[in-house]
Amino acid sequence: MATRRIALIVLMFGAMGSSGAPMAQPAPPPRPRSIGKGATSAPENPEDHPVRQLPPDTLRARLRRCAMRWSGMKREGQTADLLWSDFSRACLDEK
Repeated sequence: MATRRIALIVLMFGAMGSSGAPMAQPAPPPRPRSIGKGATSAPENPEDHPVRQLPPDTLRARLRRCAMRWSGMKREGQTADLLWSDFSRACLDEK
């Protein structure tokens, strides 16, 4: 019981800076302004999009190709300002 109290006191004082006030956590980096602002606009009805008209096997192959490109870009650190949804929309529109 005494050991737990000592450990709690050490944890409390260990989390305080030299001024006695709790140390603040650093703020996360600011989010880039370009995130979520895709250059392409969505059609009125998503079912009317040309990609939806493709046969399932062709669509699956395109999606797999896009996923492989996305994985490579993530490994190289090129996806910091991109979202998968924006990237996949643009990638699936390519032929």
